[in-house]
Amino acid sequence: MEELNLKFADLFAGIGGFRLAFEKANYKCVFSCEINEACQQVYSNNFGDTPVHDIRKIDIQKLPYFDVLTAGFPCQPFSICGRKKGFHDTRGTLFFHICEIIEHISPPVVILENVKHILHHDKGRTLEVILYSLEDMGYIVNYEILNSKDFGLPQNRERVVFVATKNRKFDFGLLKKTYPFPNLKEFLCTSGEFEYLNPQEYTMIDHPKQQASGLIFVGYRNKSIWKTGVRPNTEHLSRVHHQPNRIYSIEGVHPTIPSQETSGRFFIYIPEKNSVRKLTIRECYRIMGFPDNFKNHSNLSECYKQIGNSVSIPVMYELANQIKKQVFSYQEIVSEKNNIKDNVSFERPIQLEIPFMMNHSEKLIEIYQAIPEFEVNQIQLSDEYQDCIVKIAKKCFERKAVYTVLVTLLVHKTLYPSQDIRYHQAEMTGGFSGRSIDTKYITPTLTELGLPSMAESGWLTRSFEQPYPYTLDYNGSISPKSLKTAFLKIIDFVQINPEKSEDVLRLLIKFIKSAKENNLVEIIKLTNPEKLDIKSVVNALEEHFNYDYKTDGGSKLPVIALYGIYQVLVREMSRYNSCTLRKLGSHTASDRTSNTAGDIEIFDKNNHLLEAIEVKHGQEITLQIVYRAKEKIIKHNPSRYYIFASKYIKESEGDK
Repeated sequence: MEELNLKFADLFAGIGGFRLAFEKANYKCVFSCEINEACQQVYSNNFGDTPVHDIRKIDIQKLPYFDVLTAGFPCQPFSICGRKKGFHDTRGTLFFHICEIIEHISPPVVILENVKHILHHDKGRTLEVILYSLEDMGYIVNYEILNSKDFGLPQNRERVVFVATKNRKFDFGLLKKTYPFPNLKEFLCTSGEFEYLNPQEYTMIDHPKQQASGLIFVGYRNKSIWKTGVRPNTEHLSRVHHQPNRIYSIEGVHPTIPSQETSGRFFIYIPEKNSVRKLTIRECYRIMGFPDNFKNHSNLSECYKQIGNSVSIPVMYELANQIKKQVFSYQEIVSEKNNIKDNVSFERPIQLEIPFMMNHSEKLIEIYQAIPEFEVNQIQLSDEYQDCIVKIAKKCFERKAVYTVLVTLLVHKTLYPSQDIRYHQAEMTGGFSGRSIDTKYITPTLTELGLPSMAESGWLTRSFEQPYPYTLDYNGSISPKSLKTAFLKIIDFVQINPEKSEDVLRLLIKFIKSAKENNLVEIIKLTNPEKLDIKSVVNALEEHFNYDYKTDGGSKLPVIALYGIYQVLVREMSRYNSCTLRKLGSHTASDRTSNTAGDIEIFDKNNHLLEAIEVKHGQEITLQIVYRAKEKIIKHNPSRYYIFASKYIKESEGDK
């Protein structure tokens, strides 16, 4: 297969972390920009060209075309004042200049990297503007916090990565991760000049434990500390809280290398020598994924600053490969002229013969559409396993989670036969994120096809979210027991016989489709309907709503009535053009479980929550209700939030 000739631009390039990763993945860098002169010097020494100095002075009319834009940009507070005018709300910031370039070139993919704090920076305004600005320019945006230790590096380094694409949302769940993560020992230099501490300069702690992050804190430096007013035997704690005073075991991973630590005060314990030394600058570069032949700056402090500001090479390399698979393997890339503003034309790559790779949704739709021509006797499957499939299909309405989880696993096995689908969480060795695939592809597609489906991912149930593989001895409490046995047997069967996974999936969907058709209720129009005036209807509704049903379903009625009104409003009112009314969720699920902003939710064309409505029938509005609403507004960020109530504010809490 001929390789795609993809091009990328390297903005806020630093010392070239993005470039190392993307060139390794066979992308070609056609433009770079970096304002720091020390970084420019290192970049030039390693790549043979000097980046443009200042993004604010770029003549965008002279930029070459590129397929991917990368930028590890600085985060600045944005002042949007609720106007939401797209990227024009970012004027005066460096991000505005990135947006100008994106709007002019319109590359198929945009990648932004930053510290994870940006998600909460400036009380969430920064994140809102980033997302809205990219969406305003026609992009579908997804973001995820990625940790370097999950990609073959012994460093607990979390960074948020935004991927904006034109036609389909990028799936972070398909990134290939490395488990278990390596330890620091594997990356250390075996020779060189090492800076050891004297034994009296540090204290080791007893019984160190490995943290969930992979860090093993083993001691601290004996630096001078504040002792006035400190409780006896706790003096060392003030040392421990300062990163440069901590000592870590080489049997675990290293903490994040920060750009602020220009003295390189990173200390590690070497058990073979029973001694503590500093991590060398070369070792710092290694645990960021930089090759040993990378040419560093001549000033050591500058080196520590530069490597702390860089990106992890293996993380970006895997990202580059997945972008090629998920975006450019699907996309028809043709030579286009006069597609950019001011009639500036670029040479775009010619379309190449690339095998089409289905996603999970497309595969499920393909199998569903072929069901009418599919006969049960076409497949060779023993009665034992056919009976297992029938048991799950019969329970598809009562136990939706079981069957949606199974569909997810079977679709994934069909697309990726080598994947052990029993290991359904990314945290498991050799595992993958089944829940992400269900949430993004399977459950929405089942809903679209009109098959039984949950309001949200089946993995959110207590049985399936447990961190245990779906082996035959799985301890999750799936009921009834016969259903659990059938579920686990099918998974075990297709794991041993991956070539049968698509046949099993076809059979399951066929039986479920039949179960759905058998479950249909025929609605017959009355030939002599009663003629009721509006007053009679209102009185009937009031009696219906206020009746004490002694069940969980009664209080759902006002929500259903208002939902029916919104079905009409969304269809008829111009303010709701291109908007979608989300289907009603489970009435008995708690707010935390349902993860919704309100009883009724309306989303705009960019899938941003436009309106949320919480219905409180027969309840006084209390401070607690308002607090919950505030929490939901902060979490879900709707443009409008309403509480519809049939009673007034509780008198004793009115002022508050």
